[in-house]
Parts: sequence; structure tokens; C-alpha cells
Amino acid sequence: MHLLGSRPSTTSTNFCAICDDFARSHPGGAEVELALLSADLRGSTSLAEQMAPSQFKERIDSFYVAATGTLIEADAFVDRLVGDQVVGLFLPGMAGPDYCRKAIEAARDLVATVAKTARLPVGAAVHTGIAGGPGPSVWPYVPTQTMRPKFGQRVIRAFLLLLLGLIPLLAVAAYTSAGPSLACLTPSAGPVQAGISSRALVSGGRRRCYLLYLPAGYDPSRPSPVVFALHGFAGNAAGLRSVAVWEPVADRENFIVVYPDGSSFPLRWNIGPRANIPSVDDVQFIRDAIADLSAIASVDRSRIFVAGFSNGGQMTHRIACRLAGQVAAVGVVDGFDAGMLDACAPSRPVPIMAFFGSANPLAGATYPAWFLRLMNVSTEPEPTLPANAIDLWLERWAERNGCRMPAEPLPPAGNAGGTRYRGCQDEADVVLYWIQGQGHAWPGGPALPLLGESVSDINASEILWAFFRDHPMRESPQP
Repeated sequence: MHLLGSRPSTTSTNFCAICDDFARSHPGGAEVELALLSADLRGSTSLAEQMAPSQFKERIDSFYVAATGTLIEADAFVDRLVGDQVVGLFLPGMAGPDYCRKAIEAARDLVATVAKTARLPVGAAVHTGIAGGPGPSVWPYVPTQTMRPKFGQRVIRAFLLLLLGLIPLLAVAAYTSAGPSLACLTPSAGPVQAGISSRALVSGGRRRCYLLYLPAGYDPSRPSPVVFALHGFAGNAAGLRSVAVWEPVADRENFIVVYPDGSSFPLRWNIGPRANIPSVDDVQFIRDAIADLSAIASVDRSRIFVAGFSNGGQMTHRIACRLAGQVAAVGVVDGFDAGMLDACAPSRPVPIMAFFGSANPLAGATYPAWFLRLMNVSTEPEPTLPANAIDLWLERWAERNGCRMPAEPLPPAGNAGGTRYRGCQDEADVVLYWIQGQGHAWPGGPALPLLGESVSDINASEILWAFFRDHPMRESPQP
């Protein structure tokens, strides 16, 4: 400024008087209509804690590659790559007059692409408006005229803003229902207390979590039975806790409830190739969780039970086959594990109770390849099952447990009937409830959206506990 022989502006000392005079004589500044897409990696801190720095760098790089590729294909300008965030700008001059639509579509494509190629959970938000222009902190700005959008443009803009406002809400809803339980972000580390808490452990080199419920009457001087409750695909521990309603039964009968979280996203249990998580050993995770719980609470090792819903029911079946030395009895709700129909060899007879509904809309359903890829599961076709697959599955268990043939009919209970195999070795009964009108839900719990009704005249948690109570392990649990 001194070289030019000028002085600082009286409006802002950041500008010289010549610059200020020029701005005043040429009002308007630089304003650009654009849409901004911001995408960030969800749970990056937790992810970084689970792996070596080099592995985490590879995951971040894969996120950058997938995200920037999507932005470039959508004619966006990649503005920044910072930490776990990618920002892209959609300018009318580059993306065309429909740049807002392109930004929204790119956000959807980016989330799907990163989930498919990098296998990472990502959230995305889009903002539209006018960017740029000097503000009053620099110098006063008075436009020569105000351009008001037409009524139709205002309606469209309002609709887009509403839609854009819903995107992060939907992303949050999807993450909280299909991702790790929020309580697992801040697990407890001190002594256990009555009520709900979360605990973390390392299993197979991965950080895993479970919710822990201790009944009001928990007494550390007396070993307590334990029920492990496994959620379904795209669910989590907190979700199953709300629908299975184990805790009133636990308070009355004085047993502990453990709600483990699965892995990957959406959360699932490794029940074979379809799960698409070959490096995850969930049987070992349950084994490690039993050991972790036994170190912090007073556990009756002869009364450890597992009950699972849907994909968690399939996992429960695998646990019965492979962890019979530590689990006394199991319960399965709408979870048929076709992969273990004939490949199950438990170390002892295992009492098992199962519930299936006649109105389950998922029974026999097939899914398009794009949906399977979106859910991050294998697209390989599953083996075709016979029409009487559930009956065969039950018969196999009766044979393994050395039960008396044939099965006996169960007395009617509300909408439910079924069969029971008695006279089994070590009293390892095999029981099936078939519930008329029951959709894909926990019997006695609330119905799940789009998955049919849930009957109220039969409570799976109450019936399962009565079964578990009568079937403790009759030999010393294995370490």
C-alpha cells in the first residue's frame, strides 16, 4: 500500500483505500450458485483403534478412491480430501443446470459405491445455495438489485431443502438401527452393577461389544444363569433388547442377559459364505464373551444359554453345533441354517427349542444381485432346500440327541401348535412351535415394519426361559 502511495481503508484495514473505492464502485462481489456434497467415514475413530496405522491408511485411501471416482463421474469438482471427509462441488458451468439433482444422485451413489468397494459405512449430506461474495466484516455490500426466484423455483428449492434435510436423518436412522449399538461407543470398564451397561473386548484381533443386563436382584455371591440374545441381520443388540423383552423375565427369575453385537455393516453373524465376512469367527467371539463375562460377574457355567432371532437364530444353531461344551441349551426364532443341516457334530446332546411363523414374508424369498451387493453379502446362489426342510432340520437334531421316535404333538397354545421329541439322551429335548399368522418377528414382541404381524398370545422369552430352566448342562462345562 505504501508503494502505491495509498492508505488503509477506513472500512477494513485488510484493504487499501484504492481496493475499497473499486469495490464500492463495482458492487456485487463474486457469488456462485452451487451444490456442495460432503461425505465422511462413520466410526473412523473406532475403526482406527481396531487396526494398525498402515491398515487404517489403506482403508482411508480406498474411501478416497471410491468417493472421488464417483464425484468425477458426476461432473463434480473435488474440493478437498481431509481426514475422513471428502467434499465435492457441483457448479452449473461444470455439472449443468440440473446440478442439484446430480449432487443428490451422486450422494446416493457414493454411499453405495463405498459400501460395495471399500466396505466402509459412509454418511453423505448435500447443501445447495449461493456461495461467495464479501461480507460486512470486509466492507459493506449493497447489491444493485435483488433477484427473487420465481414461485415455482421457490417451491422446488423448498422441496429440495426438505429432501436434503431428510438424507442425514435417514443416514443416522440406518446407522443406529443396522450399525453398532450406540452404547458400545463408550463401553464400561469398572465393576458391574444391576441394570444395563456395555462392555468391550478383543476377539480375533477385532474390537467387539455386548450389552449386559444384570437383574435388580443380582447377588455377586451367588452364580447366576446367563442368556445370550443374538440379533438378526441389519439389527443390533439395542434393537433386539427392545423387541425380545427379556429383562422383565430376568428380573423375576434372576438371570443375566447378554446382547452381543455382530460385525460388518449392516451388522450380521458369520453363518457361512453368504455373510461375506470370512475372517470373522463369531463362535470364538461368543466363547470370548463367556470368558469376559465370567471374569467380571458371578456366572453359573452350567446354565449358559443362547437364543437368537433370524440371522442370530442361524448363528445360535452354529453355536449349538460347535460350542456345546459351554452352552447348556439353545433357542432359535425364525432362523433356519441350511448350511448346517447335515454338517453339525456337537460334542454332546444339546436341548433345542425353535419358533417359526406361518406368515413370514421372508420365507423362501429371493433377492436381486444389486440388493445383495448393497447389503454387502455374497451374490452366490444358495442351495435349494426341500419343502420340508424345517422338519428335516428338527429330525436331524432328534437323531443327534438320541430321542425317541416319532415326535409327539404339542398341546395348542393360542395360535401355536408344534411337535416335541422326548426320551432323548441327557434329557436333551427337541421342541418346535409353529405359530399361525406369525410374521418375521419375536413372538410376544412388537411387529417389525413390512415383516408381518406378531402374535400376542404366546411369548417366546417366557417359553424359552422355562425350557432353559429345565435344561442345565448335565456334565462339567468345558473350558
